[in-house]
Amino acid sequence: MSDAAQSFDKILVARFSPKNGCAGPAGEWLVPAGPAETIGKVTTSHRFVSIRGRHVNKFGWVSQTAVPFTAKDLEGMDSNGLRGKLGDDASVVLPPTGWYESYLKAVERLSVDTAMGCDWREVNLPGVQRRELWVHMVRFYEG
Repeated sequence: MSDAAQSFDKILVARFSPKNGCAGPAGEWLVPAGPAETIGKVTTSHRFVSIRGRHVNKFGWVSQTAVPFTAKDLEGMDSNGLRGKLGDDASVVLPPTGWYESYLKAVERLSVDTAMGCDWREVNLPGVQRRELWVHMVRFYEG
């Protein structure tokens, strides 16, 4: 099924909490930080960024949207936010649309208010070595 045909009605949103590494305004839509926002050496830990302000967030929370949207819609919104931060530079590289679709599928299968994080997962098989972005549920310790 093409991403134009599949619509989604859940997205990760920010919950402002400097204690938890979440700098985005509450309710702002989040996407995993793209290649243009990866700073320094590559690590296994990754972050989300808010679409409008590009605020860095360690975690995001699943939220129901009022109107369904596609991965291509999200790519357009993310492109506008990223270009707003970095300027209209032809060298700005966004992730492929399939990347947005994978992210949205991970979010779609979880309940509203579920906390999520993302990390890089190493795939090392005979003849195959790659890094995949893994979006996953997070449980907070309440001790």
